[in-house]
Amino acid sequence: SGDSIKVKNEWLAVAGYKFNPVFVGASYADAKGYDFKHRRIIQAHLGGNLTPNDLLFVNYARYKTTTTGDTLEKYTRYGLGYVHSLSKRTSVFAGVARNKDHIADESYTDWDVGLKHTF
Repeated sequence: SGDSIKVKNEWLAVAGYKFNPVFVGASYADAKGYDFKHRRIIQAHLGGNLTPNDLLFVNYARYKTTTTGDTLEKYTRYGLGYVHSLSKRTSVFAGVARNKDHIADESYTDWDVGLKHTF
């Protein structure tokens, strides 16, 4: 939407571990803002290397933003992603996510594809 969100304070906790070739992780973010009362974001992911050059992962996220007595935003996202390394510094990626907007009672799908190069 292009709207900026003004945050008073925010904190984030992240944990993850790699059990070769599988990795797991989770995060929790909590914020208070000027134009909202409370925002909470919970995320988790699981992935693994299929080959030394191929990575597959799934993720889950839940977002909720409230003001005094009203829920402004509440949605859930499930995603699937794939990364293929072309070299040490270059990779291609693709991802798809299914989103559920609980306020509007609508579901939609996001997707992305791209090329990443680290200079």
